[in-house]
Amino acid sequence: FTPNITIKVLGGEVDKIRMEASGAPIFQVGEHVLVFLKNPAPEPFGVVGWSEGKYTFSNERLLSRGVEFPMSFIQQVKKIVQQRQESK
Repeated sequence: FTPNITIKVLGGEVDKIRMEASGAPIFQVGEHVLVFLKNPAPEPFGVVGWSEGKYTFSNERLLSRGVEFPMSFIQQVKKIVQQRQESK
């Protein structure tokens, strides 16, 4: 996995003026996340399903939109990614 990438989402802040798009994921500096990305070439990437495609790691928990997921979810995702890579 890549530690640093560019993700493009709607909204942002300039000169203390903030604009948010309903349903768009919000990222915090230093946040650890699992994100499902659209794969355009080259970057920036987009988030699949907007906020539904962002999962945040917090205190040994995996959260998305206030719902906690078991850490085994990550293993399931890794398995699917590996199967797709092998089928190419």
